[in-house]
Amino acid sequence: MFRSMAVTTDFSDAARAAFGAAGSLARKLGAHLYLLHVARDPAGFYPWQARAKAQYEAEARARTADLERKLEAVVRDEPAFASLPVKARVLHDGSANAISKFQRSEEIDLIVMATHGHTWVKHFLLGSFSAKVLQVAACPVLLVRTSDDGRGASTQAFHPQRILVPHDFSKASVESLATAREMAAEFEADVRLIHVVENHGASGGGPLEKDPDLA
Repeated sequence: MFRSMAVTTDFSDAARAAFGAAGSLARKLGAHLYLLHVARDPAGFYPWQARAKAQYEAEARARTADLERKLEAVVRDEPAFASLPVKARVLHDGSANAISKFQRSEEIDLIVMATHGHTWVKHFLLGSFSAKVLQVAACPVLLVRTSDDGRGASTQAFHPQRILVPHDFSKASVESLATAREMAAEFEADVRLIHVVENHGASGGGPLEKDPDLA
């Protein structure tokens, strides 16, 4: 199933909501786990700003080293990662594309994220960033919802008992169902399959026939 996984953080409490799920899955499946942080894009410079560019690049290297130390501290101190060989990585680009490129280069099978966090640009991680990752990632993405106050329980174990799969009979839906069945088999969970029928004003209709390919 998932042999290589990645979980993201912006160092906020909200981002920690995804740690429990990532740690639980990595232990259950024996998967490799990466802890990722996406850093800001570098500023643009004109040719005559060589001195400013050199100074900025030196400061950027120092910031990267500091971020790497912070990630290593999270790996060391986070209860959800206890006894797991988690690899910390700082990604550059400042966008969801950085995660997409890393996912492809390292052949990541699953990305785990909290639904939002709080950092230097609050709304950047309040849903739009997660949505962009969903659009560009070439693997399944597990979004862990935080509580209403934006905080998450990092040590909460992930053990699904019922998995709900919306299905519109597309290729993507078939692939989603296959992934859900694999996860259900690992956790001895039930899979519930639903299809939403649009109401165009009809008074009613007969029961839907069951597709033998989805049995």
